[in-house]
Amino acid sequence: GRTGYSYLAGRDKLHAELAALADAHLQGTQPSLWLSDLITSLATAQAQRRAQKEADTAATKVEFFTLVRGEN
Repeated sequence: GRTGYSYLAGRDKLHAELAALADAHLQGTQPSLWLSDLITSLATAQAQRRAQKEADTAATKVEFFTLVRGEN
């Protein structure tokens, strides 16, 4: 079999194991199948999370303006 490797920040062992498993499968004889199925779906999910985060952030946007006092 193949050995997959992953290096992640944090302590999420399941995440690291899944990344290593994906790495092992991408080293196989048909990486294009894995790329189209796995990577494409992960990229789509990431784009959806990013869009949701941007929408949540935009909802809390505050516009500041400066009032200038007249000189007396």
